[in-house]
Amino acid sequence: MEIMDLSERKRKILSAIIENYIDTAEPVGSKAIAQTTGLGVSSATIRNEMAELEEMGWLEQPHTSAGRIPSSRGYRAYVDYLMQRYRVNESEMARTNAFLQSRIAELERIITEAGKLISELSGYPSLSMTSRLRGTLIERIELMPVDSYQFVLILVMSDGTVKNRLCRARLPLPSDLLREISDLLTRNLHATALSEVSVHQIALLQHALGEYDFVLQPVLQVIREAAMSAENPEVILGGEGRLLEQPEFHDLDKTREFLDFLQDNESRRQVLSPAEGHEGITITIGQEHPLQELRDSSVIMGNYMLGGRPIGMIAIFGPTRMNYRRVLGQFEYFTNGLNKLLQELFESQDSSE
Repeated sequence: MEIMDLSERKRKILSAIIENYIDTAEPVGSKAIAQTTGLGVSSATIRNEMAELEEMGWLEQPHTSAGRIPSSRGYRAYVDYLMQRYRVNESEMARTNAFLQSRIAELERIITEAGKLISELSGYPSLSMTSRLRGTLIERIELMPVDSYQFVLILVMSDGTVKNRLCRARLPLPSDLLREISDLLTRNLHATALSEVSVHQIALLQHALGEYDFVLQPVLQVIREAAMSAENPEVILGGEGRLLEQPEFHDLDKTREFLDFLQDNESRRQVLSPAEGHEGITITIGQEHPLQELRDSSVIMGNYMLGGRPIGMIAIFGPTRMNYRRVLGQFEYFTNGLNKLLQELFESQDSSE
C-alpha cells in the first residue's frame, strides 16, 4: 500500500509519530498522539491505527511494551509527502547570505567554508567534496602585482575553477612585465590538459622568459596540485563531534567505529555516491543507502554546479531521526544560494575575458 492510499487519519498519526520521535528520540505512545494531534478520537482508536501502520511497515515497535518509532519506509513517506515545508528564519538567512555574498575567489575555500556553515546551521556533520577537475583544460594564467617583489598567481581552468597562490620573486616585477608574462604563459598553455603540460612547452617558456624563468616554478607547482586533486578529489568532513549530541551515538564504541570509517577519503566519497550525476537534492534514509555503515543514518546530498556542470557535492548526515523538515529547508536554501554564487563567479570570469 502506498502512503496516499492511507486514510487521512492514518497519515496524520504517522506524521505526528515521526515528528514526536524526531523531537524526543523516544518511542511514541498513543496517549501522546491523542494529546497533540487534535483528532478527537480515543487513545484506544489511535493504538489500533498505530498497530495497523506497523503491520503495513510504516512503523516499528522496538519493545513489546514500548510505543512506536518510524521505519525507514515511514521516514521516506514523511520526507516525500507528509512534512510541511520549512521556512528558513531570518537568522539562518542572514548567516547564509553573509557567507555567500563574501564571494571568496577560490572554489576549494568556498566549499570548505560551506561545509562548516551548513553543519553549524543544521546541527549535523557535513561532507563537502572539492571540484572534479579530471579532463579540465588550462584556460588562462594571470600574475597580479602585490608589490615590486610579490604577485598573486591565478590559474583559471576551463570549467571556471580558480586556484591562486601568493608568490615572491627574486627580481622586481613591474606591472607591465607581469601582464606580458601572463599573456606569454596563457598563449603557450591555453587548452592544455592539467596533466599534459609537456617538457617541450616548459623549455620554450624557459627560453622566452630568460632571467624571469623563476616564475615557472610556482606556475608548474599549482598546475601539478590541480592535476593531483583531479585524480582524487578530497572530501572534507566537518562537525563530526555533533554526532555525540545525538542519543543514537551515545554508544562510544559504535560512534568511534563510525568515525573511523569516515577518516578514509575513499569511504567519504562512497557516502556521496548515491548523488553522483543527479541534479537537485538526493536523500538516502536508513536501509536505502548502499553502505552497511550508513544503514542507521540518513544522508542529504546536493551537487553544486558551475557553467551548467555538476563539479562537486555537499552533504549532511545524521541519525534517521533527523529533523527533515528543518534541515531540508536549510539545505535547499543554502545550496541554491551556493549555486547562484558559483554561477555569478563563472559568468564574471567569462565577461572579463
